Amino acid sequence: MTDPQTEKRIIRKTTLWATVLNFLLAVMKILTGIFGHSTALISDAVNSIGDVATAIAAMIAALHGALDAHRGHVALRGVLLDAALKLTRDLGCSSFHLLFPTEVDHAALKHTPLLHRSGFQFHWQNAGYGSFDDFLAAMTHDKRKKIRQERKKLASSGVTFRWVEGAASTDADWDHFLRCYADTYARHHSDPHLNRAFFAVLRETMPDNLLLIIADRHGEPVACSFCIKDRQRLYGRHWGTLEYLPGLHFETCYQQGIEYAIAKGLQVFEGGAQGEHKLARGLVPTATHSWHWLENAEFRNAVDHFLERESDAISHYMNELDGPFRREPAPAGGTAD
Repeated sequence: MTDPQTEKRIIRKTTLWATVLNFLLAVMKILTGIFGHSTALISDAVNSIGDVATAIAAMIAALHGALDAHRGHVALRGVLLDAALKLTRDLGCSSFHLLFPTEVDHAALKHTPLLHRSGFQFHWQNAGYGSFDDFLAAMTHDKRKKIRQERKKLASSGVTFRWVEGAASTDADWDHFLRCYADTYARHHSDPHLNRAFFAVLRETMPDNLLLIIADRHGEPVACSFCIKDRQRLYGRHWGTLEYLPGLHFETCYQQGIEYAIAKGLQVFEGGAQGEHKLARGLVPTATHSWHWLENAEFRNAVDHFLERESDAISHYMNELDGPFRREPAPAGGTAD
């Protein structure tokens, strides 16, 4: 958990920015109201000044320990949300969307007027596996057998894999990835969304967070997947291949990512949003959440009714999916057949 001093610094910095933003908006409204002879704008500016006073009071209370840790978190999130919604309205935007909130944020947002949307993605969870064989031992027999057969066929075809982290990557590695990345889009009659310059900036500014999983066949690169990582999670994002081989996609995108996560002690591998085929690779449906504010009341009500039905359907769908793991404990040491 974050220590109290760090929490105070976060509260002070975040609330200060929200306060400055509200103050600047108030000044702009006052000046515009004076020169434009608009009493409505001046009145709105007075309300903005009230928001500034509220934010300052919350900051002072948090900094002097008047709020306990829980109330401090709630106050901070309330100030941020109020400032975001106010900015949304002041800019004339029709909606505000908050995606992938943390568990703490999600709990706090339940008490707000924002609309909640449920979803799911397929994630692999590290159950304390010591090796990839331990992971396979936890799976059902048919899933385990299929993965082992695919790996054996790839190996017999001369395919090997390299984990290339950002700091150790070369220009040749990135040239290969970009060829694979562009080829994936070309196969779908589309253009890549990200260009060479984008990946160059990532490589320069955050090398410790990058991973290329490169597949070589007889020593020549044939496929690649691009991942981003932190200390807890690996995020699979893009992939491509220059040659079709059965099982190459699943191994490059999922199995190698899982094996890397186990080797590095990562807790979660996010394989992406769609595809029940990921179940067979050990990725299971995991709930996701998002929160939304809509300006138009009629549209908001219609969306709210839809989200209620969608949430029930998603919950039912997730409960109906058959997991890839054994119900009984797996043998110790990863010795299952």
